[in-house]
Amino acid sequence: MGLEEALDQQTARLAELIKGVKEYQKSLGAWDKALRSGNLVAMRREAEQSKALAAPLPARTEAVMAAWSFDLRDYLEGLAWREELQAVAANIAGLRVLPGDGNQMLAPPLVVRALPDTGRLRLGRVLTNDLRPSFVAQRLSAQRAKAEAAGVKDLLRSLYGVRPAAVGGTRKLAEAYERFCAAPGWKRDNSPEVFAQALYALDRADRGTRTLAGQCCFLSPPSTTGIREREVFCAVADDGSTCRYYTFDFA
Repeated sequence: MGLEEALDQQTARLAELIKGVKEYQKSLGAWDKALRSGNLVAMRREAEQSKALAAPLPARTEAVMAAWSFDLRDYLEGLAWREELQAVAANIAGLRVLPGDGNQMLAPPLVVRALPDTGRLRLGRVLTNDLRPSFVAQRLSAQRAKAEAAGVKDLLRSLYGVRPAAVGGTRKLAEAYERFCAAPGWKRDNSPEVFAQALYALDRADRGTRTLAGQCCFLSPPSTTGIREREVFCAVADDGSTCRYYTFDFA
């Protein structure tokens, strides 16, 4: 059973409990009304009714609580959360979520990572406790465009700050990444996978968006053999293909 179904079942159980609570509240209201008018017969009747309605509520609450047995850690550690998010995102938000390395998914340019130890998800740079797949899919859909626009601007400024010294020269993206990682806390929120997806967002942006101080940023794949693969940043495109980035320059 997926998380979406488990939550729906628990919601149905809670709805029955809420129905009983509302009946109890209604009886309390009638009791209050009798007190205000001084109707002692009604007061006694509604008091007994309220008592009767309240009696089973603690046990019914315990039953609803006990009915929840979903193993969240097991869910986030395995393939289940990825498969469910992928299916729900496509059906509800029309969003393509792609498999990534390790315990993560890609909704380019966002990387979605499960954190089983804390029972949370990381959507790009944002940590969330809200795990219902349909909610996550809708949030990803809304967050993608905003994250992409802001991320492209930030990355463009950062790369410009470490651009090649010589006009027309190129620089390895791995060198830029190492420079950025020197900033406290930067690497924690920007894994190589996250950085690669940010590069992809920059690469597919229009020329005007990729231009700073009159110079346009260009990203290039490795063009020769014998390179260090760990210095190549691989991003997943919207169609599922792989984009490889090795150097950059401004011209």
